[in-house]
Amino acid sequence: MPPTAASRREPLPRHLQLPEPMHTTDPESSNDQQFEIVEDAAKIHALLEHVQTSRALLSIKVPTATATYNSMIMEIDAQHRWISIDELHPAEGHTLFLAQRKLTVFGEYDGVDIRFDAQLLEAGVQAKINYYKIKFPAKLKYFQKRSAYRVRLLRSSAISVILKFGPGDYAKGDLYNISAGGLGIKFTRAIPTAPNPGQQIPECEIRFPDGDKFVCALEARHMINIKNNEQALLGARFIKLNTAQQRTVDRFIASLEREARRKAT
Repeated sequence: MPPTAASRREPLPRHLQLPEPMHTTDPESSNDQQFEIVEDAAKIHALLEHVQTSRALLSIKVPTATATYNSMIMEIDAQHRWISIDELHPAEGHTLFLAQRKLTVFGEYDGVDIRFDAQLLEAGVQAKINYYKIKFPAKLKYFQKRSAYRVRLLRSSAISVILKFGPGDYAKGDLYNISAGGLGIKFTRAIPTAPNPGQQIPECEIRFPDGDKFVCALEARHMINIKNNEQALLGARFIKLNTAQQRTVDRFIASLEREARRKAT
């Protein structure tokens, strides 16, 4: 089994740091996003290594599967052109991946996310845990850094969020964090329609403590299963907020920051 990644994270060496991403249209989304197509092997290795050493969870999409699975990078061998990743979770992803033999990997850390397609080279078992060697990507998409930091809600600040995917198809969770550009939602039960990275959510309704409702559209960025798949965290970005909506979000963030400072004193 590939060795476990170190928990300490180092910044990218200066000569491997990427320039600011160019403005390019992502074909997986109808919205313009800023990303760079990275084809230099050394830079790809540096970005993957940064995800590995941060021990960030990966979101994995297998063709034909409706669910999103989680894994981690265990080892990177750029010389022999392979990456080793941990067992897919939930477990049904394992069977689907062996049948399809290809996947799309979404990795996010420090507000930066990367994604790439890969093929299965080899599957193995170590200590009764599955792992996979996948092909080292010839290129990957490196997306723009988040322009605003996320404010995490206090435990006492329960704010309901309802995602509506279509008629009669919705999921209810609680706001976990929020920034000017997006939010995190925590779900305490299974979601009937779990969104995949890049998928648009036509309606998100946030119910603020003062009774006001805020409605907008979202784009799912990553989905992380926690507590034996009984709970999940969804990260998403706002889609084209108008001026009034952006002011509402900014005012709410300011109120959260004031409350956090008050409780800290």
